[in-house]
Amino acid sequence: MYDNESPYDRRWTMYCQAESLAQYRFSAAQEKWVNEKEAGRDPGPYPEFPTDEDIYQIAERMKKFVACKGDFL
Repeated sequence: MYDNESPYDRRWTMYCQAESLAQYRFSAAQEKWVNEKEAGRDPGPYPEFPTDEDIYQIAERMKKFVACKGDFL
């Protein structure tokens, strides 16, 4: 995936992956909220759609993880 990409392309790919992950998490939270409501339980506040800042933070974590040399975890 990253072999022939420029650094810009790599960052953009990570950002797009982060956006997909954020949207997936939102969809999962939204589905859980609906299921709780349909079951007659208090679902709490409706999940918020991820902001650009949320996506950026996920992308930054991905970038740091890729850049680390095994001491990340």
